[in-house]
Amino acid sequence: MAATTLRLSNTYLGAQFRRFRTRLGAPIAIKAMAAKLARLVYRMLRYGIKYEDQGAAFYQAQRRHIQIKQLKVKAATLGYQLIRVPAA
Repeated sequence: MAATTLRLSNTYLGAQFRRFRTRLGAPIAIKAMAAKLARLVYRMLRYGIKYEDQGAAFYQAQRRHIQIKQLKVKAATLGYQLIRVPAA
């Protein structure tokens, strides 16, 4: 039940859930996030680790950085080079 509420949450886990939901579909995304939440709660209880949410903006920036990195690698394998152009 907690995993389904992440859809509207403006947190790191919420952003991750929305991405999973788009890619995998709602039922699979709910199961994946429920498992992730269970692992987080286990670590907090077992090891006393405090969970600090970094926010949806951090997740999106991190995801964007990974996508750019993957694009550069793919372009290099095809014999191209990406050049950064300032936004208009």
